[in-house]
Amino acid sequence: MGVRMCRALAVATIALTPIGAIHGSEQLTTSQAELVVWATARFRAAGLDVPPVTVAFTPDHRYCAGFVGLYRPATQTLNICADEGASDLVLRELLLHEMAHAWTDLHLTTEARTSFARLRGTPSWDSARDAWVERASEHAAEVISWGLMDIETVVMPVGDTSPNALERAFRLLTGVDPVNDGSVPSQQPTHPPAVPTVRLS
Repeated sequence: MGVRMCRALAVATIALTPIGAIHGSEQLTTSQAELVVWATARFRAAGLDVPPVTVAFTPDHRYCAGFVGLYRPATQTLNICADEGASDLVLRELLLHEMAHAWTDLHLTTEARTSFARLRGTPSWDSARDAWVERASEHAAEVISWGLMDIETVVMPVGDTSPNALERAFRLLTGVDPVNDGSVPSQQPTHPPAVPTVRLS
């Protein structure tokens, strides 16, 4: 069953444009739409391309293989499967984490992945043989999500999470400085980008 065929999902498609505009939405709540707008703004605030992905929200963890979030490179779809009562902070971190997987998938060369794995002391980029905390791809998603937040946050315990190590890792991945120190505040949207169930072109 395709992602778009399930009524339980709320979907937004982000197209790769100079401003990372949202080109469509299907059954999004106002808070989900605002969350997607906020996340795309954080990538732009750092000067990073917004990854062209379809974001699907559902409380059903089956869409995330039992996790709270999952990026599917083959379809450029990321699923957010957090419980409906998840806090705004948790949802923001989760969406940035999954979008960071999409960003690294599109922007990092094999050499860059190897360099980052070496920096973080992980055995592989994303080998199924390695535990989640030993995959450089998960370190990268945590580092990018940390660096794009509009406030300072605590990072999941993956490798060295000291401020200096995180800044160095963020710069190696992106080539820019993190924007999580409040120097680039977020603009809170006053309106959702689209009325739920309306598709924009």
